[in-house]
Amino acid sequence: MVKEFVDASIFLGMQSVDEAVRVACKNYFVDRFSQSIGMSDDQAGKCDRIIWKYSRELQDLYYPFMDRLRTDMDLQSLEYEAEDVAVALGDPRLEGLSMGRKLTLGMAIARSGKLYTIDEKLHQLNSTLSQSEQLPIVHPENGSEKFFRDRILEECYERSLALKIAQID
Repeated sequence: MVKEFVDASIFLGMQSVDEAVRVACKNYFVDRFSQSIGMSDDQAGKCDRIIWKYSRELQDLYYPFMDRLRTDMDLQSLEYEAEDVAVALGDPRLEGLSMGRKLTLGMAIARSGKLYTIDEKLHQLNSTLSQSEQLPIVHPENGSEKFFRDRILEECYERSLALKIAQID
């Protein structure tokens, strides 16, 4: 059963113009390459919607990495379940968030997991809650850049860095 979930901000954070963010997001995937990670179909679609705004040339450099990572890693693309939606719509802590954020958090909460995100709006919300009300939101750890063990995957990643993203929202 998946206990860690990611949103589009972590996935696309690997392409961030901010080096600290880029490295933290990349390291998250390097460290968990052999683990099961969950991502909603909606968040995967958000990644595509953002990437499709870039030129065909940049997409052609980005997608070989994304395709290889999503194929070789156990990154499960998940549909929302009734309980995810019930939590998203019923948890008063989530009021005022966009539906996408609610559903993403609802999935993590309903499945007793943690959501890894660099979404500042979610981290700011969590900072306003008491310790007992905290949402299961985690920021990836900062550190020195790590590398994918698979040489071809790492080479694809390095080529994908031709596409850099300033804002993921």
